[in-house]
Amino acid sequence: MRHAPTGKVPLHDAAQRGHIECIEVLLKLKAPSHPRTLAKDTPADLAKHYGHTECYQLLKNYTPKPPQTSKSLWYHGTLNRDEAVRTLEEYCRQRGLRDRPADGVFLVRYSERHTGAYVLTMLSENTPYNFIIRKENNWLFIDDGPYLESLERLIEHYSTVPDGLPTRLTTAVPPKPKPPLPEFSTMPRTKKPSPSRAAMNQTLSLVKHDILNDDQISNPNSPPTVPSNNNAFDLLTRNLSFSSDFNNDSFNNNDESTQDDNETYKVPANTGAVASLAENYNEISINSDGQLSTLQEFIPMSSLTLGAVLGEGEFGSVVRATHSPGADASAAPPVPVAVKTLHVQHTDTNRREFLAEAKLMMSLRHTCIVRLIGVSLGPPLAMVQELVPLGSLLEYLIRHPEKASPGYELRLWACQIAAGMRYLERRRFVHRDLAARNILVASRQQVKISDFGLSRALSADSCYYKASHGGKWPIKWYAPESYNYGTFSHASDVWSYGVTLWEMFSYGKQPYGDVRGIEAIQIVENGQRLERPENCPDEIYQVMLDCWAYNPDARPTFSNLVDVFSRHPDYVNISQLALENDELSS
Repeated sequence: MRHAPTGKVPLHDAAQRGHIECIEVLLKLKAPSHPRTLAKDTPADLAKHYGHTECYQLLKNYTPKPPQTSKSLWYHGTLNRDEAVRTLEEYCRQRGLRDRPADGVFLVRYSERHTGAYVLTMLSENTPYNFIIRKENNWLFIDDGPYLESLERLIEHYSTVPDGLPTRLTTAVPPKPKPPLPEFSTMPRTKKPSPSRAAMNQTLSLVKHDILNDDQISNPNSPPTVPSNNNAFDLLTRNLSFSSDFNNDSFNNNDESTQDDNETYKVPANTGAVASLAENYNEISINSDGQLSTLQEFIPMSSLTLGAVLGEGEFGSVVRATHSPGADASAAPPVPVAVKTLHVQHTDTNRREFLAEAKLMMSLRHTCIVRLIGVSLGPPLAMVQELVPLGSLLEYLIRHPEKASPGYELRLWACQIAAGMRYLERRRFVHRDLAARNILVASRQQVKISDFGLSRALSADSCYYKASHGGKWPIKWYAPESYNYGTFSHASDVWSYGVTLWEMFSYGKQPYGDVRGIEAIQIVENGQRLERPENCPDEIYQVMLDCWAYNPDARPTFSNLVDVFSRHPDYVNISQLALENDELSS
C-alpha cells in the first residue's frame, strides 16, 4: 500500500511518528526496510529528521533474514533482450504454459545498455516486460521501488508483492547447465593471502551488445593469418621470482616519455617473469633513476586492497583497488588502481587471451590509452591498470548528457580517441573492439582507450589481421570486410570509430536500435547507414559517413581524423588539449 502523491508506505509513517512497535511488526512481516518516497527519503531518513533516535538506530542496523532464493535458479548472465524473451517463451512451451496466460515467469540477465545494472525480464499475460535493476551505492532497485541489499533480496521481494510490476514473480526460469569446469591443478599458486570471495563476486555489469560467434561469419580463403607466438606464455607459470618495487610517481601521471630518453639493458633470458612479459622477452627498459620505465612488473595480490566492483563481464571483473608498494618503498602512499581479474572458472580456458592482452598493453604508452601497471598471478589472475575514475564513456553520456557539449567535449574526445588510435596504427595494432563502452573518462578534458582483449598485432609485411578462432564479436561495430571475411585492419577500426562517434553524438543510444546483429548487417549491405543524430552537426555526420565507406581504401586514416577534429578554427585549444604529449607518445 503506497500513498501515490508522496510515495510513502506504512513504514515511512511509523518512522516519522516514532512508533517503534509498528516498525518492528512491519519488519517481521518482511516489509523492505529501505523503501523510498518520491523525494528519495527512506524511513531511517525520516526517523533521523524528526528526532526519533531509537527508531533510526533500529532501521539503520536492521539485518533481515537470509533470502530463500538463489541466483542459480534465475540468473542467466549474458542474454540480450530477444534471447531472454525466447528463453521465457520456450520454457512456457515445454511446460504447457502457453495454453493459458503466463504470469510471473521470469529471469534476470546482464543489462545490455546500462553499466552497473541488471535486467529483470518477465511475462505477464504472455506479454514480455523488461525492468532495469539499477545500483546506487550498495543498493539495488527497480524504478522508484525500495532499496534492496542484493539480487536475491530483490527477487524475493517482488515474488511476495508486485510493488509496481505488472504481477508478482512466480516462476523462475533456470539457466542452461554449464559444462564441467576444467581441472584447476595446472594453475600457479601463491602463498600470499587471496582477496575475499565476496569482494570478487560483487556483480556490476559491463555493457554487452548484439554479437555473433566467429562460426556465424563466412570465412573464405584470403591472405594468410598473422602467425602468433605463444611460447612466452609458458614462461609465466614456471621459475617465477619477482617483486614490485615501484612508487607512486612511476605511473600516476600522464606525462609520456620516449624510448630515446631511456637506456636499454640486456638481461639473461628466462631470469624472471618481468623479462618474459617485455616486448622482446629478454629486454627491459631502465631510466636514469634505475626504475623500470615501462613498468613490466608482477604485483603480488597481497599488495592490493580490493574495493567496489566497477564492472563485470562474462569472464572477469574490474575492481577498484589500492596498491601498497613493498617494504623497500614503504614511504610511498597507497595508489588508487583498477584491477581486471579473470574469474577462476575461466582461468584455464582464457589464460592465454588474458595474458596476450596484458603483453600488448605493456608496450603501449600514450596519454589517450589506459596504462597497464603490472600483472598479478593471484589467484585470481589479474591486470593492474591505472584507475580512470569516471567510468565508461557510454555510461557517462547516458547519465550526464549536460556535461558533453557537441561543440566542445564531444569534439575534444573524438580528437583524443583518434589520436590514441593513430598511435596504435603506428605501432601496427588493430583494436577490433573500438566502441563507446571501451572508452574511459578520466575527466571532462580527457578520455582513454581501453579493453584490448580483441586487439592483435600486425606482422611487418601485412596490413590486416584475419581471425581464425571462435568467439563473440560486437557485430554492429564491425566493417563489412570484418563480418564477411573475418579480416581486420586499421581501416576496419576506422569504421568502428565512426560508430563510436555516432554513439557519442547520440548520447549513448544503441546503434541500429533493437534490431539484431544479423539484421544490422543487411542494413549495411543494402547501402543504408545510421541516421544523423539529432544534435550532430552536418560536418561531423559527414565524417561518420566517410568512416563507413564500403571500400576500406576510401575511408580516412586516423591521421586524417586527428586533423579534422584538431584544426577547427573555433576550437584551437582542442588541438592543445587532445594532442598534448602526442608526439612524445608516438
